[in-house]
Amino acid sequence: MPLLITTLAILVLIALISYVRLHTFLAFLLVSMGVGLALGLAPMAILDSIQKGIGGTLGSIMSIIA
Repeated sequence: MPLLITTLAILVLIALISYVRLHTFLAFLLVSMGVGLALGLAPMAILDSIQKGIGGTLGSIMSIIA
């Protein structure tokens, strides 16, 4: 089931970016939240995961830039 949810999420992400012309970052956030909810995560756990992921990525980029 998780593989099916992930596959559908990728298709939705492509559709949101290509056809709806939604900004890539917003589309990724929406799809990420949808996948988390579909897999049974609590809403606060989803937001914490997204925050940690974005923070980790930005932290890595800032160390390269500085």
